[in-house]
Amino acid sequence: MNRGQSVFAQLLRFVLFSHFEHLVDRFASNHGIRHFSAWNHFLCIAYSQLTRREGLRDLVAGYYPVPISFILPGARVMILSPASNPLDHRSAG
Repeated sequence: MNRGQSVFAQLLRFVLFSHFEHLVDRFASNHGIRHFSAWNHFLCIAYSQLTRREGLRDLVAGYYPVPISFILPGARVMILSPASNPLDHRSAG
């Protein structure tokens, strides 16, 4: 039974969101972004470093055995079905 915050959430307390947003605004990191913001990207990179993932495929493969509420606290999760994935070569026809 979980009685508190996860280790990942405790580590995120050291990241000042206001300073992060200042840097995002300064370097226009969210310019032209629709869904996957710089904060979500940071959360994914931090999680991959914490769990010692070797690449994006390894990171995404590690998400599926875990319930959706435990993936990344504070991140918006977009789940596409395999048929609607624009990068899937099988749907290109």
